[in-house]
Amino acid sequence: MSKTGPVTDHQLGVARYYTKKCGRPADRASVLALARMVPPEFTGDRPQDRAWKIEVFKGRTPTRKAVRNRLFFMESHRRRQQAHAKAAALAAHLDYDLLGPQIAEWISCYLEEHGTGPCWSEVGRQWGWDRIHTHAILKATHSAGWVTSTEQPRSLRPSHPSMSQNRCSRR
Repeated sequence: MSKTGPVTDHQLGVARYYTKKCGRPADRASVLALARMVPPEFTGDRPQDRAWKIEVFKGRTPTRKAVRNRLFFMESHRRRQQAHAKAAALAAHLDYDLLGPQIAEWISCYLEEHGTGPCWSEVGRQWGWDRIHTHAILKATHSAGWVTSTEQPRSLRPSHPSMSQNRCSRR
């Protein structure tokens, strides 16, 4: 990514291609400025090349720092996706006929004690789940019909009216 010095035909070709594809200014000076920022070993398939392309597509200047920052965000996004997939796989294998009533009963007791429903993080703390697992499991219990909620904070409730008349004596 040299800012001065000669550019190779490869760098110039990449710059021309992405100038046209992204609708950037196609004058000689603009293409040459972009060509100087094309890594000499650019293939388009490596993570750093994909980060470079994203910066160009977003209309930003693909400096080393911008590409490095984009790589960081791409990696953290990839890790989050993996964690969500792992949590969803775990949630898919839980027995909601057993877990659903327990969660609904705990929510009902919480509601009785506090006058409002718990937030999702409080349910997760109760069972020792991290945030991603809590999200996946509560979505699944919601889909299974054990709990319900609205967009409002602390609206988590048991779905079945019989859960509201449960035994909260263990508290």
